[in-house]
This record gives sequence, C-alpha cells and structure tokens, in this order.
Amino acid sequence: MRDARITKLGQGLQRASSKLFIDAAITAQFKRFIPSEFGVNTREARGTKFGQFVAPKIANVDYLIELSNEYSWFSWTGIVTGTNLAFIGKYVAASLAKPEATASKLLTIACFTITQNEVKRSIEEEIGSELTVANVKTSDLEKIGQQKLANNDPSAFIEYLSQYVFSDSAGQAVTENTAVTVLGLQEESLRETVRAAIAATQ
Repeated sequence: MRDARITKLGQGLQRASSKLFIDAAITAQFKRFIPSEFGVNTREARGTKFGQFVAPKIANVDYLIELSNEYSWFSWTGIVTGTNLAFIGKYVAASLAKPEATASKLLTIACFTITQNEVKRSIEEEIGSELTVANVKTSDLEKIGQQKLANNDPSAFIEYLSQYVFSDSAGQAVTENTAVTVLGLQEESLRETVRAAIAATQ
C-alpha cells in the first residue's frame, strides 16, 4: 500500500476528473486521500446559493465518505484553509504525520484568526496612512452575482463567495483552529504577512 495522494485541481478539472483520481487512488491502494478542498467548508455550503459553485467538491467528499466506509484501510482528510500557502503546506505534512487524529474528517485551519478591521489597522500602520473604506451590502453583491450568472459570467463566483462568507449571521468565523488544537502548529504573524504582501507589490 501507498501512504497518501494529495490533489489540487482547478474548478474545471474538479468537474471532469476528480472521481477518476479518487478511483485511481483506490486501485493503487493509497491509504489516505486529500481532496481539493483547500477553501471554504463545502459540507456547510450544501443547499446554499454558493453551493452550486462547489457542487463537485461536495460530491467528491460524499464519494470519499462512501469509500472510507467500504474499505477499512482507506481514509481521507479535507482541509478548510486560509490564504497562506506555506502554512497550508505545513498543515498537510503535519496531518499525514498524525493519521489517526485526522482520518476521515474535514478540518479547519487558519494561519491566524483575525477580523477585517485588524487587517486594515495593520496595513495602515505599515504604510503610515489611512485606507479608504467602501462598505458593501452582501445582498447587493448577490444581485451582482445573479446578473453575472444570467450572462454566463463565471466570475459570479466572487460575489457569491463574498455573500456566503461575510453576510450577517453567516457563522463562517473559525471556531476551532485545528492546526493549533490538533497538530500543535503555531499561528503565523499578521504583521509579517502584511509586510510581505506590501513588499510584493513594490
């Protein structure tokens, strides 16, 4: 048996090829499969307006659950992530080092848990000036997304994602950072991330 298969597919390949990768992993007897979750919690997106955009991911995890019940030697780990790629890489490696603690679960990780205002304040402190803020209603974003969908514009994903994550009572704030609680990793520094992002634009 082989240890693990990690996939990171774009949305188009998700629809066309994910099940093939999963079936190939079963045929090759990989003990652990890490699907292309790496984003929002798709289990909670089922039945929402945003859910239509991640339907292939939802179906893939459904299939992985089915297979993990069928084959005692097989398990999967779905990872709900933030933005910092290096931290995501550390978590993937750490999750494989603790297979029992991460088997057949969807786990949420964050390089840090913060608010938008904290990000704004950190940027302002680094650049020495205030940012201009334009407040937007998520209901207005949804209307824009609807218009884009009517015109077959795939960028409607952005508006629907923003509405899903930031709407009032969305409940998308991280309640448990399993990178810390399960695997013992340390959260990263917001200030260092902001400095790196600013440096990359100069």
